[in-house]
Amino acid sequence: MAGQFIFRIGSKTSGDLGETMQSISDAIRLSTLRSKKEPEQYEKECREYLDQYRDYLMKLHNHKVILARLRSLQFAIQNSGRVPAEDIVVEFSFPDGFHFPAEEELFDLEHLKVPPKKPKRPELFESFANLFNSMGLSAWPHGMEHYAPAIKSEGSRSIRGPFIEPDNSTKITYEIDKILHNFIEVDLDPLEFFVADSVVSHTWELKCKLHAANLPEPLHGSLTLVIQLEG
Repeated sequence: MAGQFIFRIGSKTSGDLGETMQSISDAIRLSTLRSKKEPEQYEKECREYLDQYRDYLMKLHNHKVILARLRSLQFAIQNSGRVPAEDIVVEFSFPDGFHFPAEEELFDLEHLKVPPKKPKRPELFESFANLFNSMGLSAWPHGMEHYAPAIKSEGSRSIRGPFIEPDNSTKITYEIDKILHNFIEVDLDPLEFFVADSVVSHTWELKCKLHAANLPEPLHGSLTLVIQLEG
């Protein structure tokens, strides 16, 4: 027997749903009888729209500047040795010209990465949505709202970081409890930063160092990074 999927939307009774659908039908019929707005009201909405559009253009410019300078890196670590590595610390050294947002800047950064919403042009006639509101209805019948699924917590993690230590150059560290040998790669959390004009169109060498409790000496290496301006 084929599997079945059941989707539950709200908890309206059939009688309530019938009344709601009738109200929607009435609103659709009334939409053909829309009245023209008063000239003063329409002129006021046009002035507000122009102010909103100027604000939108400024925000859009800032958004594009942010994306053009913002970069993201994600590192992966693999233990190719013969025994597990424990109590690992990975260090990356970045030169000047790479700006890493401070903790208090992260919220603003997430907000600025979202493109601004373009304002809606004013309409000469009353909109269909206003007819719904005048009848005491919302855009969707009650009980048919969309509910986002709950996000499950992943619990404690064996990987911590990135930890940012600003200085003349910036040191980035990650801490890992354990990496099994000959196992899949371990992905570190992404690292976001801004690039200055001085680092654009240049090739940079990032020094990296890996410490582990069962290694007599740290491992040294380097990564090549090429920065190009986007946007």
